[in-house]
Parts: sequence; C-alpha cells; structure tokens
Amino acid sequence: MRVAGDGTDAPAWITPSEAARILGVHTTTLYKLIATGRLRVRPAAAFSGDRRQVSADDVAAYAKRPGRRARTQRTSEHAPADPMRPALAEIVTLGERVRAFRQWRNISLPTAAAAVAARAAATGGPSLDRGHLSRIETGQIRVPARLLLAHLAAVLDVPEEELLAGLEATLYPPLDPAVPTDPSLPPRRTGTETFGERVRTLRRWHKLTVVALAADVSARAHAEGKRGIGPDHLGKVERGDWRTPPQRVVAYLAAALHTTDDDLLACRGMDLDRMSPLADEHPTP
Repeated sequence: MRVAGDGTDAPAWITPSEAARILGVHTTTLYKLIATGRLRVRPAAAFSGDRRQVSADDVAAYAKRPGRRARTQRTSEHAPADPMRPALAEIVTLGERVRAFRQWRNISLPTAAAAVAARAAATGGPSLDRGHLSRIETGQIRVPARLLLAHLAAVLDVPEEELLAGLEATLYPPLDPAVPTDPSLPPRRTGTETFGERVRTLRRWHKLTVVALAADVSARAHAEGKRGIGPDHLGKVERGDWRTPPQRVVAYLAAALHTTDDDLLACRGMDLDRMSPLADEHPTP
C-alpha cells in the first residue's frame, strides 16, 4: 500500500504483465479474470504506458485463495523453450531484435514507446516517442543511448545482454580506462556517434531543450546578419535527416554547446565535401 496525499492508504497498482507473472498465468487468462470482476483495474486515463493497471491487493488475494495450486515458473534447464520466441542470436541488427521481441510480446509501437517514456520520466534518463522507436527498429538510429536500451529491454522483458549478444563490443565499445572520466566535463565523443547524436548528447548534458538551443543558434546567426534555424530544423539535425548543414550552422552549434567545430565534424556520417559556408539548405527567417 502507498500513502495518498491526504494521509490515507492508497491502493497499489501494477501492470497486467506483472500481475500475470505473479499469478503464473498467461495474459489472456488475466484479462478473463478482469472481465469477470475478480481483479479490479484502474481506468486507462489514469496511467500512461499500459492500457490498464491491476490492483496489487486483488492479485495477492487471488494468488492465496483456497484451493488454488501455486504455479511456479520453471527454471530447470530441461524446461521446454517457447518455439515462437525469437532467436535473437540469429538476428544481426539491434533494431531488428527490438522489433522481433516487441512483436512477439504483442506490444504495439505506441504502447512500447509510451512505456519507455514513463520509465524515463521516473528515472530522469533519455526518453523517446513512437517515431524515435521506429527509427531504432528500422536501423536509422543504429546506436541508441545505452540507458534508453536498458528501458527498452525492461519494457520488452528481455535481458539487455541478450539484445546485445555479439553486438555490444561494436555498438558500445568500452571507454579507454587510461583516460579518467570527469563528471564536470561533457561526455567524450565515441567512434560510433553521428553528428546529430553528438549534438543531442551535448544539448542534453547542458540541459537545453531543442527550442532553447535553436534560439541560441539563431541569436548568434542574427547578430552576424545571417539566418538562424528553427526547432524543427534542429530536430532534423539530431535525427540525421539534415546530415550536411552549412559550415556556419555547425560553428553556431559548437559555440552554443561550448565545444569545437572539430568535435562535431569528426563524428560519423558527416559529408564534409558537401559542406559550404554559404549554402543554406533549410533557412529560417
């Protein structure tokens, strides 16, 4: 039980998947128990992430009711494997593994994204929306933030190590132990980070919103009589949809993020031959 704002005990609520694991039943059986009124549910509008929440007290009472045989999850090495479970070791990309397991869990893209966002809001880590998750699954975002991947693994109920099996060394190479990490300094650039991902990493480290960073860049541009960029165009930079911004925009971004042009330009995916200090592919008045 949790304590409500008025000092009284407020009922605890858990997700249907958690309730099913506690009772040792399939989610289909759990929803039958809900439909027959044996388990109370919280309205969908009161929760973001899953469709409904189940009363933890009702689940505990149902698990202890007379005549019910306790079902324990088989952990024996001889327990038969689910033949429909994705063989993640045979799937070569991280995004395809995420999609395969999400579909196997029968979780829609919006529901999975909302559940990750809810976990991120509770822990203060990086979040995503359905478009971001879709780009991860299609490989447009090949290396999502490690904490974001941890949230995804928890939502999909799959060990993070299984999602990364055979890929971790390539996607998330260990930092050089000879170089100490100073928490007062911005995160160091990795060899797999794209230009847009580096901009997003530094923006978040400086606790800037997309709107605030775009306004800073535009102010620097207007001071020199140039055009700035809007939040939508900055979003395209971070997502990789605008892979070759003008040189001056890179300079403004570097100044606003308190870094150097070289730090941003050395990232993966930059087409330096196409960059021009005069070109303005996405001008904003």
